[in-house]
This record gives sequence, C-alpha cells and structure tokens, in this order.
Amino acid sequence: MPPFETTRAATVHPPPWGEDSTGGTCETRSPPPAPPPARSSTRRTELPVHRRHPTTLVARSAHLEAIAGHAARALSNAAFVLVTAPAGFGKTALVDEAVSRLDDREVIRLSADSYESDLAFTTAEAVCRRLGASWPPTDTLGAPDPIDVGRMVLDVLDARTEPVCIVVDDAQWVDPASARALRFVLRRLDSQPVLVIVAGRAAADPLTTAFPRLSETDPASTLELELPPLGPDDTQALALTVLGRPVSRRSAERLTSSCGGSPLVISSAIAASASHEVDLLHPGVEDLVIPENASLAARVSAVLESAEPAARETAALVAVLRDATPVVRLRAIADRLSSPLDIDGAVALGLVRTSDRDGVPVVAAEHALLADTVVSTLPHERRLALHSAAAGEFGGHRGLRHRVEAADVDDIDLADDLIAAAWEAADIGHLDHAMELALTAVRIAGSETETESRLLTAVGLIALCTRRHERVFALIPAIERLEHSLERDLILIELYTLTGQFDEALRCGERIVTDPTTTPEARLIRAAAAEDLARVLLAKQDFAPVVEQTRIASAFIAVAPTDPADVDDASLRWLVTPGEREVRTLGWRIAGAARMGDIPTIRATIADLDAVLARLPESAATIDALVARGRVFLGMGDIDRALADLSRVDALLRRFSTSWSGGIGRSIYAHLLFMTGDWDASLSAADTAVALALDETNLSGWPIALAVSALVRAARGDTDGSDARLEAAVDVSSRLSFSAYDTELVGVARAESARARGERAAQLAATAELAAAPPTGSASTWATYRIDALAALGRPDEARPLLDLCRDARSGWRPSAGSLAWLEGRIAEADGDVTAAVARYAAAVSDPVSSRFPFPTALARLDLGRVLARSARTDEAIAELEGAAAVLARLGATPYLARASAALAALERSGTVRLARAGHADPLAALTTRERQVAHALSTGLTNREIAESLYVSVTTVNFHVRNVLAKLGLTSRRGLRTLLAARQSVDTRRHRSHT
Repeated sequence: MPPFETTRAATVHPPPWGEDSTGGTCETRSPPPAPPPARSSTRRTELPVHRRHPTTLVARSAHLEAIAGHAARALSNAAFVLVTAPAGFGKTALVDEAVSRLDDREVIRLSADSYESDLAFTTAEAVCRRLGASWPPTDTLGAPDPIDVGRMVLDVLDARTEPVCIVVDDAQWVDPASARALRFVLRRLDSQPVLVIVAGRAAADPLTTAFPRLSETDPASTLELELPPLGPDDTQALALTVLGRPVSRRSAERLTSSCGGSPLVISSAIAASASHEVDLLHPGVEDLVIPENASLAARVSAVLESAEPAARETAALVAVLRDATPVVRLRAIADRLSSPLDIDGAVALGLVRTSDRDGVPVVAAEHALLADTVVSTLPHERRLALHSAAAGEFGGHRGLRHRVEAADVDDIDLADDLIAAAWEAADIGHLDHAMELALTAVRIAGSETETESRLLTAVGLIALCTRRHERVFALIPAIERLEHSLERDLILIELYTLTGQFDEALRCGERIVTDPTTTPEARLIRAAAAEDLARVLLAKQDFAPVVEQTRIASAFIAVAPTDPADVDDASLRWLVTPGEREVRTLGWRIAGAARMGDIPTIRATIADLDAVLARLPESAATIDALVARGRVFLGMGDIDRALADLSRVDALLRRFSTSWSGGIGRSIYAHLLFMTGDWDASLSAADTAVALALDETNLSGWPIALAVSALVRAARGDTDGSDARLEAAVDVSSRLSFSAYDTELVGVARAESARARGERAAQLAATAELAAAPPTGSASTWATYRIDALAALGRPDEARPLLDLCRDARSGWRPSAGSLAWLEGRIAEADGDVTAAVARYAAAVSDPVSSRFPFPTALARLDLGRVLARSARTDEAIAELEGAAAVLARLGATPYLARASAALAALERSGTVRLARAGHADPLAALTTRERQVAHALSTGLTNREIAESLYVSVTTVNFHVRNVLAKLGLTSRRGLRTLLAARQSVDTRRHRSHT
C-alpha cells in the first residue's frame, strides 16, 4: 500500500463510542443497568461522554478466555496471539481487556502509526527502546540488518527473568523492515516466558503472515483469533448495555444487517435510534426506530453540526492528522490556520482522545473509522488547507506526507522532492521506504511526457539500486513506452530477466553494449549491462555464449569509472562497484564454462578469481562468485573444494544478507553436509535457509533447502517432519522454476523417505518421473535409488540398464548416494549370486572414494553383514553390522540403525554369538532433532552464545536445550557431554579405520 494513502488512520487506545470504552462492544460487570431514560421528543445530536471502566466484551468472552489460557503457557514457554478483524470490530478493546487481566507480568504496549509505516525499523526501534535495548546496533554500519535487529531483541529477552507480554497493535502499519526483524524473533523464541500479542486488520501484511508459519512449526504455541461480526443476539446484549433496556429481536436483526455487524457502527446507530419517540410493543421489549441518519457518517455529521466551532475545528484537524500528535504541535498548526482550538470540547464529542506518550501530551482520533468519517465530511478545499498547514509545521517525512495529500493538481516540484528523498533513503539503507517515496512521486506527477519519462527512469533505477524489482513490475509497460536510452534499457534488462522475458532482456543489453557514447555514465552503464547479459544467458540456459560474454563484460568493466565522483549523474553513482562487478563476472564465467565442459577456462578462471578475491574486500558479490564456483566443484565431484567455498558462503551470509545466489548457496551447503555425514550441521543450515528464504533476494534456494531438510529427517525416521517439508517443496515447485538439481533433489528426498520406512514400491514410484524424463545436467542420484528399489523388489533385469547409465561418464552420475560397487552388489544379490554380492559389497566398503560418504558406505556394510550372516560367516557379519551400526548411530539414522540391530539380534537369538550392545547403541537416541544439533555443536567446543548464532536461535533457547540434553543423557555438566560425544566419535573413527 502506498505510504500516503488518504484513507489511512491509526488507533492507539480503544474508542469511547457507545456506552463504554470499547466502541460499544461491552456490557458492564457492575453496577446493573440503569433504568430507562425518560423519553423526549427532542432529537439528541450530541454523543455521550463515557468513563473508562473494566468491561466484559459482548460476543468476545470466548476470545478472552482463549487468550487467558494461552497466556498461562507463556509463563514458561513463548506463546503468540494474533487478533485480526476489520476496523471497528473491537480488536484494541479486546486486547486492552485481555492485558488488563495479566497482573503476573510486565506488559510492553505499542501501536504502529500509519505515517511511519514506510520508515524502516520504526516499530522495531520502539520495541527495542521499550525493552531497554540500545539503538542502533553498535556493530552495524549504515542501516541495520533485520537479522541483527532480531538478534538484539532476542538478547534483551534472554536477559529478562520475569515474564513479559509484548503487544503490537495496528500491525497493518508495521514497516516491512521491522516485520522482518520481528518475524526473526518470533520464529526463535522457545523457552522464554514471553507472550506476544499482535492485533491488526485482516490483511496479508508482513508481520501477521508469520503466524501461520509459527502454527505449522508448533501449533500449541500460536493462537489465531479472527473476530467475527456481531449477530442479532449480540446486538440485543449491546443495546441493553447502551440503553439500559431490552430491544426487540426484529430491531436487533435490522441493526445488525444494516451495520454489517460492526460493534462501533451498531453502537452509533443505537445511540441515534434511542433519541426517537417509539411505542412499546409489549412489556419489557421495545422496538427501535432506525432513522435514515443512523449511519455512522450521518451521526458524525450531526455531532459536528451541533458542536461549538472550536471543538468542531479541533476534531477535523485531529482526524486529518490521523496519528497521535503532540499538543504543542496541534496548537502550532491551528495558529497557522488562525483557527480556534478546543481539545476538551472535541474529547467531549467522543471523536478525539488525549493521552501521554513518554511524558509528552498527545492528541489522536478516537478511532480509525471515526477519523475517516470526519475527513469524509470535510469540503475538499478544507482538507487541502489542513494538510498544507500540517506540512508547514512538521517538515521531514511527516511534512512530506501532508504535502502529498495537499497536492490538488500535478505537482512536479513535489514529485522531484519525493525522488530526492527516495535516493536519500536508499543511501542510508531504508530500501522499502525509498521505493514507497519513488512510487508516490510517479502517482502524483501527472502525465506530462518529459516529466513522466524522467520520473519513471528514476523509479526504475531506484528499484535496481534497492533490489526491489518486484515493486515496479507493473510499470514495465510504461517504461517500455519511453524513448530508448541507456538508463531505460538497463532497467528493462533486469526486469525482463526476473519476469522470464530473456530474449527482450538480451535485445536491451545489445543496444547498450553497442552504443558508441563515451561519457562516464555511458561507460558505467555498459559495464553493468554487459555483466547482466552473462546472468541473462545463464538464466535462459543458453550456455555457449556465456564465457565470451563475460570476457566482453570484463573489457567494459576495465574502462568504466572507478570513482563515484567521476560520474556527474548522482542517480548512477551507486553503479560504481568495479570490484564487485569483476568478481561476479568471473563467477558467471566459471558457471558457463562448466556447462560447456571447458576445463581449461574453468581452471584459468578459478585462478583469476582467487587472485581477485585475495585483493578485494569481501562483499555480497563474493557470495555469488563462490556459489557459482562451489556448484562447479560439486558437479566435478570435488567435494572438499565445494565444501570450502560453500562453508565460506554460509559464514559470509551472516554479514551480507543480500546477494543474487546466497540462499541457494546455503541450501547446497546443507546438502553437501548431508552427503559428507555432518547431519546435525546439515539440518541447521537447511532449516535456516528455509526460515530466511522469504527474506532473500532470490528464492531459488528455497526448494533445495526444503528438500534437504526433508532428506535428513527422512533418513532419521522423522516421517511427519519429512512429509511436511516435502509437501511444502511440491507447493513451491508450482510457483518457482526449478533447475535440474532442484527437481532431482525433491525426488530423491521422496525416495529416501520411502526407503527409510521400508516401502520399496513407494521408493521406486518416487523416481518414476525422473526416470521417464531425466533432468539434463543432474547427478543422476535418482538412478541410485531406483536401482536399489528394483533390486529389493527382485527385478534385477530392469535395474541393469540403469547400472549402465551410471557407468557412462556422460550421465553425470556421482557415488554420493551409493558407490557403483554397491549397486552391482544389489543386483547380484537380487540375482541370487551371493558370492558376487559379497565381493561387490566388500569392494564398496573398502572403496576410498565412496568412504567419503559415510551414510551410503554404512548401508553397504549393512548389506554386506546381512549377506555374510546368510552365508554363516558369523564373525565377519558381526564386524560389518557393528561397524554399520556405529556410523548409523552417529548420524542418528534410526530406521537403518534398527535394521542393523535387528540383524545382530537375530544372530544372538540363533545362539551363534552373544553380543555386547553398548558398542553400537546410539547414546543420543532419546534426543530430539534440535537437541541433537545443540549437542553436536557443544561437542565442537562452541559456547552457548556461539551456538545460538550458528543456529539462529536465542541464548535462552540454547540453555533450555542444553538442560534437556543433560537430563536425558543422565549427565551433570557440559564437560561430561563433550567427553561422551568425543568418546563416541573416537570409537566410530577407530571402527571405520579397522574395517576399511
């Protein structure tokens, strides 16, 4: 929503319309209803003055009880409440009443303001200051990062020992940057005694959308309440409170229908209706006459008409200002207008309220609906005059907002000021605010051709600078209609690329790179466009020209300005990033060369990239280059170098949150950790990628992260967790384009889930689509799972052609899910050739290449042990089964560990051997997935704070998990836990060496 929408209004405290402080949605606890007032034929136009008192809300008792029950949970574990409803349905009143009953904790309350909804971190800063945190973060340069702000809030909450309730009202006005920071906090609160209540209008704003995801993670922690409209019974109860006497069912039904069930509007209509003379239909029940002027607008108009001029002017001014305003500022604006001011009179009308905000007296509209209604009664010229006076008094952002609303005709000067303010916001990192200002400039500037061209170009450049491309997708047709210019075509390259119009993007790029202009601006744009073209070709999967295009880009980069001062056009100076552009270009070159199998270019470019990275400071571009190179290493089977690059990416992402490929880099890193046997770290990286995916510039890593998270959970026997993530991955696939890697990984996760459950037919089915249409450029891991399933189902003849596929170097097959020797053993066993099966399984176990992958090697040992046991080679079988069990226990692969244990138990029952089970028992079997992650991190020597940072959780959460881990393992200290895990790792290592 644009920042200066004229219908915006915010409420900080409950309105006193009706007969109570809740907008007419309550009935008093005591005293009993007053007797009916004496009837009069005189029409009443004034609104009643009300006193605030404890109330029980009409039709909201169940909601209050639900919040109270949820609050009890928050005394020991974090709990969240979301209250949504349209304006006038009593959200604020409900929350007020609910928190008034929380006398066992501190309540920190704040309300978002509409005029600050586009200013980055305004709500987050308010939360931090109320919690006693410093602002801004001392270790942050420029604008804070939402994750840094979120961690700061978590640190403050960690330091608190007493329960606390944080209330965020009018959540629809929470700025996007604050919403990201608070989403980060909400997802990581666990054992803290914190109750978070968020109230807002029913809309998909950035903060309220976090609650469904919290519900998916822990349903017990989240309570979502959508307030329904009142029904006729509720209206009768409300009328009894307002009038002190009952009304007929027919009147209640008519009121409810005509007012849309809004408590505020119904109370207004009741007050209006009660002023008319009526006849009793029968004793104790009275019909209400619903006059034509009973609507809220008519009621407000009547009140304003009958009010004293000073009170009327005050109510109008406060309604136009919308948000809370210091009294001193209100008086200054009134002086500019030469208008009298009567704040007390406006309060008596029920349209305005006063309060104290941090020691400063402020005035605000009593309710958003009332403010909107008052504004609608004002003549157009009067509204403009009030906004103009407010703009002169406030200045800054709030003044600019009123200037926009006062703009009655095309105001080019104002549009230029908005663009200037947008660039200033972008310079200090307020990216969303910058885009809001720029888009507002376009809306108010009119359609004069030259001005429109200049502003659309500025908006497009701001979108590129702030990486908010999606905000201007709707403007693509208008930008296309502009005359050709270097700036216009540069904007369209990126917009076309992100919307899948690759050919159009290439044409724009060609026009730029062939343009003969030699100004510094032209050379700068050519360098940017040439680098963009390489990315377009990669996105289009037209790999042949990528290497040459990157060489062209390097040539343009070499002659582009390196000092922003050399560029006269200030709107282009942000493009002066020669080092970053050089790094990205080398990354794209490596990716393109790899797709073409150009090994000499890959080797030369890797060396060039190493040299450039050594002399340049790290940046978001470093991430893009390392991801490109890491993926190439992975495709080449060079696991160690891929791990080195992507582990560095994982570390850099904590410092540079924006990059084109950071999300996918973290996700592939998680997959690498799974393949190499570090499952706890894999799960942490994958879950972090999933949690942060919606805040990434590029969502392409999301499906990979979901698939890896599902893969680890499936192998560990967490069927529910795996299935939930697989379902989410399939949902994502319907909205995002997949690469071959993404497509295969989702299918492999499905196959692993079926195999872990022992459902071989389902394992085969999970690979059917991949077998029917093998993804180009994949690692053919699906073939490994398919051969395994066919062998288990006794269908070796169908498996043999797939085995030939794996042997073909052109297939891209890698042994990360099982070696070639193991697959040969699977087919030999299915053929009934036990001797050949033993030989091939043994070869798989001893293969130094496949031993790089502990999980499939453990499965090979498990199969070898089974076949040896069938051949009565008991001692050898025991050695292999115990060796497999030790690795599976370390990984936490409980379904497979159970099979190894069952095979060993069968040997014991046969009387051939007596086993000592302690050697292969999993000491961490009783731990949850998160507890295993914390235990694993502790074993590496990390402190609790370092663990919290690595897992993106709070220190309190880590402390909570450490206590649970120690209790479940019967230990009394962290040292004992480290000793246990070190001994376990040592045993696993010795066994692995002795059997390989």
